Amino acid sequence: MIKKRSLSKLILLSIITLGIYGIVFWHGFIRDINNVCVCDGRKSPSIIIVILLSLFTGGLYYLFWVSRQADRLKTVAVEYKVAVKEGGGLVFLSNMFGIISIALGLSLNWLFNFLGTRQDYKILSIVCGVLFYIVGAYLIFNAINMLIKNINTIAMVYNERCA
Repeated sequence: MIKKRSLSKLILLSIITLGIYGIVFWHGFIRDINNVCVCDGRKSPSIIIVILLSLFTGGLYYLFWVSRQADRLKTVAVEYKVAVKEGGGLVFLSNMFGIISIALGLSLNWLFNFLGTRQDYKILSIVCGVLFYIVGAYLIFNAINMLIKNINTIAMVYNERCA
């Protein structure tokens, strides 16, 4: 039986548990995606492998891994006769633009602080940085939410068949 997942629960419990729930969440997500996608002959690596490879590649492995999972869900949705709109490309782009937005926020903060110590530069730096951080976080969380929505959609049919 696949449990229904929630982005807000993931964010809240990850903050409260200092990231431990995030590891538990992704472990369960990987188990569930391997169960619903058993017919595709592929198997997702454990969360420990995903974390380690992501660390060694500067996060690139995570981007490709998460987009591959979205593609797996979109492909298997046909077998379950459910509609899944978001594929790996959209998840990848949402993550990439989120990362770029956060990087722009950091760069603008650095640039405005470099230009001088005038008060108006500091205020502009803070406002621009916060806006870019918010947009970046929204895009990254949106990508994760696409995966959650897709697995929840497939899980309804999967749970009916396997219950």
